[in-house]
Amino acid sequence: MGKTATLLLVLVFLTASSIISVMPAFKAGVPPVRAQTNIATSAFISVQPETAEVGQAVGVDIRIEPAPPEPMDIFHDITLKVTRPDGITDVFAPITTDINGTRHWLYKPSQVGNFTFQFSYPGESFANGALTYQPAQSPIVTVSVLGTPRPPMEVNGGSWTQKESMQQVRGGLGVAVVNGKIYAIGGSTQNGSYPDAAFKDLVRTNEEYDPATDTWAFKKPMPTRRARFAIAACQGKIYCIGGIVGTEKIDVIFSRYVLSGVNEVYDPATDTWETKASMPTAAAWLTANVVNDKIHLISGEVDYVYDAAADSWAEEAVPTGAGDYSVSVVVDNKIYLLSESSKRLTIYDAETNSSSQGTPSPAIAIDGPAGATTGVMAPKRIYVLGVAPYISYLDASTAPASRRANYVYDIESDSWMAGAIIPKYRFDFGVANINDTLYIIGGYVIDASSNNNITASALNEQYTPIGYGTVPPAVAVVSPENQAYNETSVSLVFTVNKPVVWLGYSLDGQENVTITGNTTISGLASGVHNVTVYAKDAFENTGTSETITFTIAEKPEPFPTIVIASVVLVAVVGIGLLVYLKKRKR
Repeated sequence: MGKTATLLLVLVFLTASSIISVMPAFKAGVPPVRAQTNIATSAFISVQPETAEVGQAVGVDIRIEPAPPEPMDIFHDITLKVTRPDGITDVFAPITTDINGTRHWLYKPSQVGNFTFQFSYPGESFANGALTYQPAQSPIVTVSVLGTPRPPMEVNGGSWTQKESMQQVRGGLGVAVVNGKIYAIGGSTQNGSYPDAAFKDLVRTNEEYDPATDTWAFKKPMPTRRARFAIAACQGKIYCIGGIVGTEKIDVIFSRYVLSGVNEVYDPATDTWETKASMPTAAAWLTANVVNDKIHLISGEVDYVYDAAADSWAEEAVPTGAGDYSVSVVVDNKIYLLSESSKRLTIYDAETNSSSQGTPSPAIAIDGPAGATTGVMAPKRIYVLGVAPYISYLDASTAPASRRANYVYDIESDSWMAGAIIPKYRFDFGVANINDTLYIIGGYVIDASSNNNITASALNEQYTPIGYGTVPPAVAVVSPENQAYNETSVSLVFTVNKPVVWLGYSLDGQENVTITGNTTISGLASGVHNVTVYAKDAFENTGTSETITFTIAEKPEPFPTIVIASVVLVAVVGIGLLVYLKKRKR
């Protein structure tokens, strides 16, 4: 034991002596001359994920080994080159590392195809030139970018205006429109950690919003407290179907949602509620779609159809794939179903039980109901609000608020574009359409920096869509028709789909005649005529009807009554003479 200790002490002493013996001597005030040492370096690069969507950020990690020599040293003047599918190279320089020789940041591909990543390190000296780290270049890494390219932003992507907030904060509520007023019903007022808090403190609240006065008023509450139910306006009444009515414990740790199939209808005219036939199965997170006064709720491959007039339900199978959807809207009696997971856009015709496919959407996490404009004041388009795909990095740019998206599907061109993003990020909101402006109401605001805590919101923001005020009036002529008329006057009867400031018609290509509505065109000559009706709205858009061609029949010539009289007279004289001759013969 003692010998071992003595040996260790000797070794330590000898080692220390050896170190001291090789220390060079130098005079005070004269810096030592140090031999330069070259250090070979290696460059490493990693990009994840290796397959990404357009617009989805990928994480780029670079590393140089060995690490810088001293605790406060870092590497400098690194150049990263990213070559895009179109052959253009993005150059990022100068880049520095941390004290470990690493660096991490995000890159968002903007095209479909293969992106290559490579960085180079020029080398540099440390320790007053005594250490020289040699240059290095990383391998080339390729990332495949799939999916529909992120749509371009319109020059006018629409605009947002904040309106008067609801009187009660709520998320997971239902919103519907009757007679130009918005009704915000039900939901949850709970704040806290998502998703646990999202469906507690359920309420029955019913508020009416008047856009003309920008005011809210409480109305009779819904009988059943619930959230995430289907809601639809049909025949002047509002139907609230299904939803989450509470939670229940499965065990000590886990709970589950309690679903309902209850069907309650609100009549704004009388401010009363009535309970109707329940949905055949309890469900939540469904969208109600009204086609020909019937309410369609599509779940999986089943279309639950409610006939409001008969207060009865029917179940119909839908085409394969149509049931895989996250949101849906109705335009021109067709149901547009969008899937968040597959990006599939299914156009379902409930009248013929057939479907077709539209252009798939860009990748988006959908945060609430979609909205649609009808073509009256703005072009027929579908608006999907949400966030771009999430990746699991802690950078601030991955927070939902920084990934807001407003993707717009143009029905006529079957293409996607981007609209102005919602000012305040939230989810589980309601969407209403009044005169082709969208109102985004309520929902939850999420704080990504505090364990995804949510706060129920009362916000009411109005979105004026892309192309608002550019759609001309639609004019349809009912009379005259393409036929012949035996009168010299015809009724001019037509319809216009929105309020206008001027009406007129042109007969046979002549100057326009100003009118105030349906009228009669008199004094028409016989022959072929044509008429076209025009309507101008407050935005100076002029709508033109189809030109209607019709005929005024020629009047028949009057029968020559003098000739007839002469013929009759001759006949009478002839008969009389014949009778006279017969008498004479006897």
